[in-house]
Amino acid sequence: EALLKEIRSRYQGNLAVYGYQMTLEPNMLNEYRARPLYQPLSRSGLIQLLNDQPIFEEEQQDFNGQGLHILAVDDHLPNLIVLEALLGELNVRTTKALSGQEALNLIQERIDQKLKPFDLVFMDIQMPVMSGIDTTRAIRSLESTLDGEMQLPIIALTAHALADEKQKLLKVGMNDYVTKPIQMEQIIQILTQWTKNNFTSKALDKDHHVVAEALDPEILNWQQSLQLAANKEDLAQDLLKMLVDSFPTELDEMQQLIELEDFPQ
Repeated sequence: EALLKEIRSRYQGNLAVYGYQMTLEPNMLNEYRARPLYQPLSRSGLIQLLNDQPIFEEEQQDFNGQGLHILAVDDHLPNLIVLEALLGELNVRTTKALSGQEALNLIQERIDQKLKPFDLVFMDIQMPVMSGIDTTRAIRSLESTLDGEMQLPIIALTAHALADEKQKLLKVGMNDYVTKPIQMEQIIQILTQWTKNNFTSKALDKDHHVVAEALDPEILNWQQSLQLAANKEDLAQDLLKMLVDSFPTELDEMQQLIELEDFPQ
C-alpha cells in the first residue's frame, strides 16, 4: 500500500495491481484508483486492461459453465443451497458436501472409479470436526500420492478477510479466497480464473424481475434476500422458512451456553 501511495503521488495515469484475488483489497484499489489484474494471468484480462476495457465484463455477460462440475463444501445447508442455485444459473453442475470428511470421501470415490476430477472446490473454512483448512491439507496430501495427476483448485469461503488469515490459507494449499455472502460476479471471476474450460457464450437473463412484497426493511431486506438467492423468489422463501424454523433450536443452544458460561462459542 505504501508503494501504491508513492506511485500515485507521482503518476496519475492507468495503474494495475497484479496478484491473487485474496491479496487485493477492494478498498485499497479504490483509494488509489488502481485496477486488479488477478493471478493466474489470463490473456483476455490482460488485453482488456491494455485496451482500457472493464475486466471480466464480457465473461459476466456471456458466461456459460456447461461441462463444469464443482464440489461445494459447507456444514450449513442453506449456504450450499444458495451456492448451488448461483452455479446453476451458469449451467454448472454442483455436488454438495456437508463436512470435510464427506468431501474427502467424494473426491476419493471419483479417484477409485477413475472418473474425471471435480473442476474446482468451494471450501467453507469454519466447519466442526474437520475445518476447511484441515480438509484442504488432507486433499493436498491425497493429491501427492497421485504423481501430479490431480491438482484441484480450492477456493476458501469465509466471513473474515484478515491479512494474516489470507496468508495462512495460501500456505496450506488453497488457491484463492472469497468472503461470504458470495455474489454471482465473484463466482464468474473465480471460475474464469481457475478452470480450464472453453466456455460457450450464453447471456445471463438480465430481464428477470421479481416484485417484492411490502415488508418492513428494518426486519427483512427482501431485495437483498432475492439477490443472495440468485433472484429466485421460491428459493428465497424456502431459505427464510429454514431460518425461522431454526430459531427455537438456536435459542435453546444459546441458552445452554449462557447457563454454562461458555461465551466464546
